Amino acid sequence: MLLPQEPHLPGKQGDEPKEETVCSPDDQAELRELSTLEWLQQAVKIHSLAMSERTSERNVNLDPMMTSTPPDWTSDTPHSLADLANPRAMEHKMIQALENGEFVVYFQPIYQIKPLLLVGLEALLRMQTKKFGLVLPVQFIPELEQSGFILQVGQWMLETVCSQMEQWQSNGVGAIAVSVNMSALQFRTPQLVSSLRQHLDSHQLLPQSLPVEIKEKALTEDWDHSQRVVQELRNAGLPIIADNYGTGKVPLQQLAEAGIFQVKLDISLMKALMGNPDTLTHVQAIVSQAQRLQMRVIAKGVESDSQLKLLEVMKCTMAQGFYMGEPLPAKTIPSLLKAQRSES
Repeated sequence: MLLPQEPHLPGKQGDEPKEETVCSPDDQAELRELSTLEWLQQAVKIHSLAMSERTSERNVNLDPMMTSTPPDWTSDTPHSLADLANPRAMEHKMIQALENGEFVVYFQPIYQIKPLLLVGLEALLRMQTKKFGLVLPVQFIPELEQSGFILQVGQWMLETVCSQMEQWQSNGVGAIAVSVNMSALQFRTPQLVSSLRQHLDSHQLLPQSLPVEIKEKALTEDWDHSQRVVQELRNAGLPIIADNYGTGKVPLQQLAEAGIFQVKLDISLMKALMGNPDTLTHVQAIVSQAQRLQMRVIAKGVESDSQLKLLEVMKCTMAQGFYMGEPLPAKTIPSLLKAQRSES
């Protein structure tokens, strides 16, 4: 099972675009006036249901680590990262963590919303320490990026993900797309595309099986450079996903013209979706415009049935979140894929 191939952008050979599709406040206002009230009426109904749901529904599928105070693993431990003023010391500790096998990869399911089908996974980096157990990325990714060691860990993660995908295929589990996140530093590295190709070739994987996720903010830091890298990725057959989309000012039209046909909504939009009419309209605007551009929208952070139903009404393409499935260790993925095959 692979994420669908990206469409070709109509008029890419210099034709004038038929319409400007910028996700701006004016566009949102226009959607309010021109769209039918059907989806809004259904949204209100779903919102009413959500308000009557028990609070426990929201938390039942949440990662326990997200609902408790994170351990202070940055103080006077063998894994300390507190000394941010000493990059060499930090790098040494990260090297130790890498050599000790403390970095692990989890995989979160991505579902097509209608019909509900597992179509992909997102690879997520975690740390498994002896003292504190599983450590969330918010507690160590900033340090990795600040020290520059994200480049080494990123290479390790790519190798781990590709090796795991090859193993699943060799064991008869089947093929499924696994998206990987690229930090801004990784995205600026000249060897990015050649490195991805090397990992794919060494494990005999198809390029479309490894979508590359890049945050919207990283894409906009140097748009000329981003366009060049995106074109190189597309030439190599690698799909690109604009991650954390919807809080910046990049028009969907601009992404589509650059060759990016998938966006993943910022998690803050899901958190505000049910209780904020402006957010509701904003998300609907993104989804509607994406449809016109033949783009796909992935909703991140879905935590309730009400959110999922509302996304279905909006005709959002895909979704992921704790309601759909929490991040899982690699050993549990085969049973997940086999279960879907048996149901189909």
